[in-house]
Amino acid sequence: MLRCILLAAAVAAAKPAAAMPAAAAMEGGEQRIYFQSWNVGAECSSSPKCRQAATNYLANGTGANPMAFEPGEAAVFATIGLLAADSSAVDLSQHGYLKGKGYTQVSGLCRGGKVGNDAASLTFKPGFTVLKKGGGCLSKEGPLRKSEPRAFTVALIKPPKVNGLYGGVVKNCQAGLCVIAANVPAGGVAQGADKIAAVCGEARHHCTVGLGDFGVANSGTNSATIADHWKQLTGDAGDSKIHVTGPDRANFASNLPGQSQGMNVGQGFPLAKQFGNGKTGGTTSAAELMDVLFPCQYPGPFISGGCTQ
Repeated sequence: MLRCILLAAAVAAAKPAAAMPAAAAMEGGEQRIYFQSWNVGAECSSSPKCRQAATNYLANGTGANPMAFEPGEAAVFATIGLLAADSSAVDLSQHGYLKGKGYTQVSGLCRGGKVGNDAASLTFKPGFTVLKKGGGCLSKEGPLRKSEPRAFTVALIKPPKVNGLYGGVVKNCQAGLCVIAANVPAGGVAQGADKIAAVCGEARHHCTVGLGDFGVANSGTNSATIADHWKQLTGDAGDSKIHVTGPDRANFASNLPGQSQGMNVGQGFPLAKQFGNGKTGGTTSAAELMDVLFPCQYPGPFISGGCTQ
């Protein structure tokens, strides 16, 4: 699947500048990052067989089908609700294809007592450097709370060194990219924004990527928008444009100027046949592979040429 995309990118790179669209010739240099986002859901983690199947899917992919998701294609995994038997987040870096290859994972856990726990994790391909990290609850905590827990994790990261269209300093983000995996409550963010601010600082206002469930789609009477919950997460004053994509526009959001979208590959509900996975959460629980292009601080001569450093 992504092999076809990369081939198309290589063909575009070989074209002379005059053959490119005017918009592409204006300014060169974009780096490409593939994000895999999936809200697995607590109903899956409560079943050992479903939990193992979800872990296998993410860490091993779908095997022989060359057009399906393969773990080596994703640079960043955002996984919601995949908990191990001890209620910690499943560490994908210790499973399947990812094991022993230098992947890094950061996780956040929200404990809900009798109503269960929730976890959110970010797993980064080798080459990404985690500068700071944090996580916890976006919902209110306490033994008497009857609402389901909602977790998040956040990391300030440095992209890998340049390798073709991969890696480099993102424009105006020399301090790093702020990446959040979040399971936002339908009623909005009750806590956690201070931890995001402590990890990302000013980068959260113009260099943030958010993945997961933003608590808007399929929420019934909730009239909030993704932008409303985004402001609660990042403290944005409303002066930045938010790019959103994915099922029900709820799997990916960013506030990076100049960010553009490549091809999205929706996998739907990978475990639906065996376990009915995720359908109670609607399309915000669907797995999605997203091809995102970020402008370079140090661009090459062509838009399809990547960054120089």
